[in-house]
Amino acid sequence: MSFQYTETMQDETPPPKELEDHQLLEKARRNDMQAIAMIHDRYYPKVWGYVCYRIANRQICEDITAEVFMRFISNIKNSKKEIEYLGAWLMGTTHHLVMDFYRDAYTKPLINLDDQTELKTKGNTHEEVEQSLKMEDLQIVLNDLTSDQQHVLTLRFSQEYSLDETARMMKKSIGSIKLLQHRAILSIRKHFEKRGWE
Repeated sequence: MSFQYTETMQDETPPPKELEDHQLLEKARRNDMQAIAMIHDRYYPKVWGYVCYRIANRQICEDITAEVFMRFISNIKNSKKEIEYLGAWLMGTTHHLVMDFYRDAYTKPLINLDDQTELKTKGNTHEEVEQSLKMEDLQIVLNDLTSDQQHVLTLRFSQEYSLDETARMMKKSIGSIKLLQHRAILSIRKHFEKRGWE
């Protein structure tokens, strides 16, 4: 019985080990299409989730997410622009594109908020309307935070990165990340207290 058990164990092939980011990056630099596809599959949900957390328009989210990976492919073909940490580079690029979107949005004519509110109230319950207004208000508050505070909140609460991962991605100390997070949450809390919302 002992011999048979050993033989069975020897016949079992271990599952292939998942490649680390730096290994995938090295292969991608050599134009390995499978490695590029694996990077896309690994990070697409994170990039998509990050953008959707910050922007409510699906088409814009799709455009920004696609642009992140187009820039990645362009970067690995340019040897002068070396990527050190794959995750940090992708999420950092995502953050910059989101910030660019909001900067561009501020230069365009503003829509009439009263008209938009009136449209949203038709056919909706009081609770649904209030929740919708709270979400809009939260988006306004988030946009008033500093760029670093916005980045920290999105990484920590939308993407659920740990303090250590967030610090590595933003190239800051854990203490700095904690401080940014604390100040951002404090600003949001003060804003909602002034509005009388819990």
